Amino acid sequence: MRERQLDLVLVPLGLLALALYHSWLLFAILRRPKSTVIGLNALARRRWVQAMMAVRFPPSSSSAIAAPSTKLAISAAASPYTAAATTPTPPTACSSPSTSPSPA
Repeated sequence: MRERQLDLVLVPLGLLALALYHSWLLFAILRRPKSTVIGLNALARRRWVQAMMAVRFPPSSSSAIAAPSTKLAISAAASPYTAAATTPTPPTACSSPSTSPSPA
């Protein structure tokens, strides 16, 4: 019965703490975007898009080059992260149990 009473107090407190944190985070992102990682990433993405949109191609080239070029740039930028996220890490020497026979 004691655990049930404890749950009735701690679960709402945990949810309240979670709601307060996310409210503070939203406020910080909206008011001071440069003070959070989320805000800095959003600013960097916005600047990147503006730079991509500012690229001017010579009049002789087709405007159809822009979309594949942008797609290629995005793919090239994303591929190292994909490889790093999917490549398993090799086991270290101390992570596996020793297979050598112990001296008797």
